[in-house]
Amino acid sequence: MFSKVINIFRSFDYKLKLRLIYAQIIILVSSFVEILSIFSIGPLVQILSKPSSVYDKDQLVGKIYDYLNFTSFDSFLFFFIIFVFIILLISFIILTINQYLISIYTQILGNDLRSSIYKFYITQPWLYHSKSNSADYVNKIIAETGRVTNNIIFNILNTNSKVFTGLSILIFLAFYNFKVAIVVVSFIGVMYIIIYTIIRKRLIFYGEQQSKLHELLFKIMHESFFGIKETIIYGKKKYYYDKFTTVGKKFGLVIAKSQFLSIAPKQILEFLAFSIILVLILIMVLNNKSNFNDTLPAISIYMFAGYKLLPIFQSIYHGVSQLKSNFYAIDRIDFELKESRKYQLDNENIQTKNQKILDEHKEYLIKFNDVSFSYKNIEKAVFNINLKIKKNTLNFIVGPSGSGKSTLLDLILGLIFPKEGVINLGFNKLTSENCKYWHHNIGYVGQNIFLIDDTIRENICFNDINKKFDEKKFNRALNLSNVSTFIKDMPDGVETIVGERGIKLSGGQRQRVAIARALYQDKKVLILDEATASLDGIAEKFIIDQLKELSKNITIIMVTHNIKLSKSADTIYLLNNGSILKSGDYKELIQENLFLKLLNE
Repeated sequence: MFSKVINIFRSFDYKLKLRLIYAQIIILVSSFVEILSIFSIGPLVQILSKPSSVYDKDQLVGKIYDYLNFTSFDSFLFFFIIFVFIILLISFIILTINQYLISIYTQILGNDLRSSIYKFYITQPWLYHSKSNSADYVNKIIAETGRVTNNIIFNILNTNSKVFTGLSILIFLAFYNFKVAIVVVSFIGVMYIIIYTIIRKRLIFYGEQQSKLHELLFKIMHESFFGIKETIIYGKKKYYYDKFTTVGKKFGLVIAKSQFLSIAPKQILEFLAFSIILVLILIMVLNNKSNFNDTLPAISIYMFAGYKLLPIFQSIYHGVSQLKSNFYAIDRIDFELKESRKYQLDNENIQTKNQKILDEHKEYLIKFNDVSFSYKNIEKAVFNINLKIKKNTLNFIVGPSGSGKSTLLDLILGLIFPKEGVINLGFNKLTSENCKYWHHNIGYVGQNIFLIDDTIRENICFNDINKKFDEKKFNRALNLSNVSTFIKDMPDGVETIVGERGIKLSGGQRQRVAIARALYQDKKVLILDEATASLDGIAEKFIIDQLKELSKNITIIMVTHNIKLSKSADTIYLLNNGSILKSGDYKELIQENLFLKLLNE
């Protein structure tokens, strides 16, 4: 398990590792100052309890008094009090800085970890996302990395600091009185080991439960908010609320129990430790084995050391218990973290001239040669597809539900790749390696309209930070998509906020904004997947007429259930049962029975 923790720290870059080294240096300095503050208390108590000791050259305080040439007890006492105060103040400042740096470094490392997991998911191919649950992504990126950050990375750094300081104090305490140091270590250490051994299995169990319940909470929220219309219409609000509340109670109880087991020993051991010290003092006084004033400095050092050591031991125990109860979170993200190192994110908005994938002089833009594709453990979704799409034409892909239209479109988009056969773009074979250059040439409008929670302007420009805003192109996109007809009635016009997923717009308005975005990008290929399904007949015809005009300069591929729209097409591809049944223009396809059936539905 600790190898996975080491793996996390190995994933950090050189600069982050260097910061950790700086933190260790500060820990070393703080440990030295802590020791100095503890052992400065003994001489101070000795001066206060036995003033004559400053004149005894065999005593440490007497040597200091003589070395610094003091002539009066009062001035020496004032000096020593100020000295102890400064040591304690320096100790406080350094420890505060140390704790601050640990907190800052923890979050810096946590952000790097979180970004690595996000990078893994964002770089996965479409097929991976089509089989996964986005709620699980969010849970791992936010919740699980949060647990690793706050409960593992922080506790490793903090525990390391406490271990180093605690060992330093114990080593110097051993030089002062070896037997007492052994007793302290044995008593406190054994007690913590016994407690930890008893509860470690429960900590592991609570850690696993915490991950599972947290994932379930994310899933409930994702389902209820994503399908909020259905939740309201079907009266499922109370159902989701009760489910969320029930799981939330279990989640809170698991965290509470885990936290209790992490802090419970503190009160027990503080009580036992200080009780032993009081008993020891009482025995010494009653037995009158020595002058109490002579033993008081040593007792004060032990008490102050105990005062410092108990929180350190408790912090170490708390850190170890939190590590144990949160190791399961590392298991949850370990694979993604390792794999994330294999992926690099380039600036995909920058097109280089020497990376052209399209041949401007070829008649056919896209060619499918005996292309077949099948999803895992499923028979071929499409097979033996042969098609040629000419440059600057309007093309329709039609067919009944389940005929393979979406799969064929994903192949054209370069989101999935053939199991058999070849897709050629001019002379270039389309592959997973060069598909990003193909994507640079595509404008896409999907069935599920994607809008960001921003203005209509930003949704159309789509945060294109690498290009200057083009007013002419923008207005052209508004007019061609028919967006201009509805924004004139909005008080804020193109600065209107559309809401999450465009909830403040109607379905037709959302589709028109998405079409405007694709047109503003000014790509060589425009691909539309049921992009006019939410438009009324008039708006739909207007869009198709505009697309026909646009096809003189760009290649347009459109998937639709509305066969009537295909009258304007240069080529129609009729799919059935995963293969192209027939292709041609509207006059040729009208002779096909399946086409007629779809036309009359």
